[in-house]
Amino acid sequence: MANPHGDALRVALKSAMESDKLSEEEVALLEEHVRQSPKDMLSRSRLLSYYFLRHFDSEDAARKRTDHILWIIRNAPTSPVAFTSLIRLDIDPEAYQKARAIWHKHLTRGPVSRELLLNAASFLTPFDKDEAQALQERARELGATHRERSDDG
Repeated sequence: MANPHGDALRVALKSAMESDKLSEEEVALLEEHVRQSPKDMLSRSRLLSYYFLRHFDSEDAARKRTDHILWIIRNAPTSPVAFTSLIRLDIDPEAYQKARAIWHKHLTRGPVSRELLLNAASFLTPFDKDEAQALQERARELGATHRERSDDG
């Protein structure tokens, strides 16, 4: 699947990769920062990565990770982080269904951008391959329509 986010995605992933070195105090500070500045996706991606590394062994980490994932899908569905595997909910069927329902609300309540379609497709791919492929096709069509309009101008 094509990356619709370019350098922004690379920056978010690089920041997230460094999260394994966070102390509990740094995590608490990041959580407080995200409460104060909820749209800081770099901090949120660091927390997601931190919790990803721990969610198999800690119910608290799993819950916090799920809360961040649902926040991203609800509030920043076109962000680069929403395109990554950091927001996958493979082992929590209930949370996956909640997230899937949020994606469907975004997809049916317009406006629908190429980034939204590709991010939703990326999220749905592991369990809903046919739906993900249909979203990818819509994104391709939307991209072609946008290029045609640009060529006309």
